[in-house]
Amino acid sequence: MNNPALQSAIGQLKSHLNHLKEKGELKRIQQEKGQVLKRFGPLLDPANLSNLKMEDIRPFFYYEHNRHWNGLYRQVNRVLEHPSTFSTTLAMLLDEALPIEQRMTEAIQTIKGMGTAIATAFLTVAYPATYGVWNATSQAGLDRLGLLPKFGRGTQTGQKYKAINDILLNLADALETDLWTLDVLWWSVLDDGLDLDEPPVTKEAATERRGFSLEKQLQIFLLDNWARTQIGQEWDLLETPENPEAGSQYHCPAGRIDFLAKHKTDPRWLVIELKKGQTSDEAVGQALRYMGWVKSDLAQGEEVEGLIIALAGDKKLEYAASMVPQLSFMQYEVNFSLRSPSEGSVQAAA
Repeated sequence: MNNPALQSAIGQLKSHLNHLKEKGELKRIQQEKGQVLKRFGPLLDPANLSNLKMEDIRPFFYYEHNRHWNGLYRQVNRVLEHPSTFSTTLAMLLDEALPIEQRMTEAIQTIKGMGTAIATAFLTVAYPATYGVWNATSQAGLDRLGLLPKFGRGTQTGQKYKAINDILLNLADALETDLWTLDVLWWSVLDDGLDLDEPPVTKEAATERRGFSLEKQLQIFLLDNWARTQIGQEWDLLETPENPEAGSQYHCPAGRIDFLAKHKTDPRWLVIELKKGQTSDEAVGQALRYMGWVKSDLAQGEEVEGLIIALAGDKKLEYAASMVPQLSFMQYEVNFSLRSPSEGSVQAAA
């Protein structure tokens, strides 16, 4: 406990935890935890896994049932595609007689789409005092607090999780809270203070921030519908064994890339930046910074392209992007409809 970074992290997390208590949110979190464990805990009991039915476990992937994770559903069909393989792999993952390093590595290698986010969600519900969650949010939170371990090339996923879980256990113990609640705190950590990718509001930036909330929704829409979008016809979102959605909100030393993709057939990378409140100049500079990092650290000689997506009518961005051969620009439009129960819909563009 003499680690300065750890002590600082504990202090920040305590502050966020106290804030939840003051708002009365902690009681709700504990109530939801109890409901989820009561419903899904017995299903994930190793003694009951031989009778597990896919229709019983499928709801676990949806936030309205797990009350904790809102993105698991995107992989549900891949994970449950082969029920017998899933059941066997889940039994292995939850078998405490085997080292967690072995179980985690084998589980995500066997089940396409599983990733550590889903695997550790199962572990947390099955053994709530033993295993914490390792997903994009907790990883970003640990990184923000300076606690994310550095792993050498070739380190197995299970070994990484063992190291991360040890940190989560230490944090929960120091905070005198549970791993479920700790997992909620990462959202507070990431929302605290100024995001380095979102510059201070200047007069020009304030004028251009009308579409900010729309672009947040665009992030979710693109992730949920990637394969059906024009972009998804040509590009695959970057995927790793540990995270099948690694290309969404990709954290790197240069910042947080909204989407990182690879071409389906050609040796090409695509950096996608959603214009979220920046001025046009800031959005272009940010995209070029990310492209430079990908070219230097990931591409290994392959081509790197960039794409900025902004609300329709942004001529400044269009002008800027036209001068950089590797950078392109796309506009999006938002449509809504109004109708009475007895009438057809009336479409309008927003």
